[in-house]
Amino acid sequence: NTPILQDSITADLKQVVFVFTTMWGVKGVVKLIRDYKGTQHIPWKALEGDIRDSVDSNLERDIAMSFDGVAPFFPMEKKGLKSWLQVEMERLSQDNAEDGLWKRLEVTSQVLDLLVTPDFIDYADLTSKNKDFSYSFSNFGVKELQNGPFKRLRSHVTQCFVEKRSQHVAKVTLGDDGRTVVSDWCTAIENSQEFECEQACRHKTLI
Repeated sequence: NTPILQDSITADLKQVVFVFTTMWGVKGVVKLIRDYKGTQHIPWKALEGDIRDSVDSNLERDIAMSFDGVAPFFPMEKKGLKSWLQVEMERLSQDNAEDGLWKRLEVTSQVLDLLVTPDFIDYADLTSKNKDFSYSFSNFGVKELQNGPFKRLRSHVTQCFVEKRSQHVAKVTLGDDGRTVVSDWCTAIENSQEFECEQACRHKTLI
């Protein structure tokens, strides 16, 4: 979950070496999140400077000086995890649409919201000293989501929508109990905003 910059550039990265670490700058990032009550209003210069100082203090001077820049990563919040899920579902939809399995796959926002709840994801909380602010983030990031709820949902989708129906929409919605996934083959009703649906497979309980 990276900071959002106003301007972007295109660069040739063929001669670039990236060094990824989860250790340097953690304390500084945590302090800034507390000070600014979240990630949205942290000044880029403050964030970059804090990480740069941590890099410099953990490496020999000549090595540290060879680093041209740093790119801080924030902890993954619930909205970041949901965004990752949306991207993966869109990729799954497009890949299978090209193979003629379906017209498209639609997974409702309610299903994705369920998959990023504490029932599936281990969250930690940062609070300010006077307890007027709390920042919740995933302890294990996308990895926990990828190996757990996303894997279960993808497995259900691939086992449920087997028959090729290139003109049908594969719809995955949340049942009335808030725990069960309902999967249907749907087609648009002519001259209408409505869909006509039929059950694709047995309902699946994710929790």
